[in-house]
Amino acid sequence: MRVVFKSLLIWSFLCSVGFSQSYLPVMPVVSTGGLQTSLTTSGSQFTPGLVTTTINSSSLQANFLATATISNRSKYTIPLIFDNKYQADQAWVFSLYKDNNLVWTDARVYALFAADYFFPIRYALTPGRSLTKTISIPLADYKGIPWSAGEYVLEACLLSNSKIKSSTIIYIQPTYEKMGTINGVIRQPIKDSYGYYNSPNQVFVIVSPSDTSIPLNGYNSWTGYTDNKGLFKASLLSGTYSIKAYVPGTSVSNVLYTSTPIVWGGTNTILSSGSIVPAIVELKIP
Repeated sequence: MRVVFKSLLIWSFLCSVGFSQSYLPVMPVVSTGGLQTSLTTSGSQFTPGLVTTTINSSSLQANFLATATISNRSKYTIPLIFDNKYQADQAWVFSLYKDNNLVWTDARVYALFAADYFFPIRYALTPGRSLTKTISIPLADYKGIPWSAGEYVLEACLLSNSKIKSSTIIYIQPTYEKMGTINGVIRQPIKDSYGYYNSPNQVFVIVSPSDTSIPLNGYNSWTGYTDNKGLFKASLLSGTYSIKAYVPGTSVSNVLYTSTPIVWGGTNTILSSGSIVPAIVELKIP
């Protein structure tokens, strides 16, 4: 009995000095005690579209802001272990879900052959310090089509081994601003023998917001061809638009070559909600 007791004492002593570590698997331990996380957004309800600040006008948005934060409220330094430098640089991944289906994320794909991919990064979160990231989240897909109306869950996941997550609910409202219409006419700068303007066939037209800070999408931009009479129609949200027209098959002229000069034209127009605005673009050769 004494032998067994002495053996237990010796084993306890060896464990206390770390002798047994060479025989046990080494597991990374990340303490999360004292950590506080938060996920905030620039609002709870959003309506996709152009941003309008006019009095008595509905506030439509192209995106919204979200901020994820993890703070150390303890008295001790808490280590955050990231698998590689790329995850440490990104820190947070934001994802938007509707009915448990992922509709948008800023998750990145990293090159496996990169030298820094295989080396873990240890980030020491000291007492009172925070790790914060703010991003702009679009209210439309890459084609410019706004997300459907309804309830969404926004989730932020810390890319450390602890996989800490925070989420919040937002609501997307239907775009209730009435679309305006541009009735465009593309014509040649010269008249025929009867005094009428010649109408070119199949002119390529680009309609885009004059304010470059407004993103291009299906609700505030239009591209297409005119009919055989030089007419086109574009339905858009209210705003100031630039209209550019180009005749296919033409190119920039050069004295060293025999290429055909580019034939183009442009104008600007202001479109209000539900209005019908005419626009005339006269083609010219520079």
